[in-house]
Amino acid sequence: MYKRQVHGAWKVKLHEESHQLDHVLASMKSPFALIDGSSDKYSYWSFTDTQTVTGKRLIKAMDDDILNMINKAIDWDAKKYGTVQKQLKSLGKIPQTAKNSLIMYLQENYPTAKDRALIDTVTDAIGMSTGGKIHPWKHGFWGHPLSYCKSRKKDGAVSEMWANMNAFLLRNDTEAIEAVAKEMPLAVKEFTDVHNEIVEYSKTHTFSYGGANNA
Repeated sequence: MYKRQVHGAWKVKLHEESHQLDHVLASMKSPFALIDGSSDKYSYWSFTDTQTVTGKRLIKAMDDDILNMINKAIDWDAKKYGTVQKQLKSLGKIPQTAKNSLIMYLQENYPTAKDRALIDTVTDAIGMSTGGKIHPWKHGFWGHPLSYCKSRKKDGAVSEMWANMNAFLLRNDTEAIEAVAKEMPLAVKEFTDVHNEIVEYSKTHTFSYGGANNA
């Protein structure tokens, strides 16, 4: 199995601590966990929950990127193999031909173990956000099993991409960030912006379970 030149223990540690931070920022009623941004309603488990203003912002960027990626694959398939199919307008219904085009595009453009390791965030996001309708994992890419994708869906997609992106940013893994940004530029920007907003918030707030205290 290919391993990039990063410290595996740190990668796992920062990923899991990013999941914990997701829960802490919700449990302490931070503004990131507000449901609609104006009333006093929060997600108490996860600020990346797609019910929150933050979660909605992140999943929109992810879904827009995935839709754009599918349409790019459709164009690629048409140019290379002469396949005729319509561009998709949403992720609601994804024809089998579009699914095939995306998998073929990924297989051709990310053929090695190193390539696939670098875009594990992308292929996992595809599987999770589509609820397993497109499942790169079964085609040899990284991600979660189909049952997990079907059960967690978009909430899982945002949670896992947050854990990965926050870990990348904390350890300045520019190689991974650039690889993800090639296919998901909108999401990388939004997750980076949220990361930076949380850094600013941390300057005036103490993070702890159950409450936010001014520093």
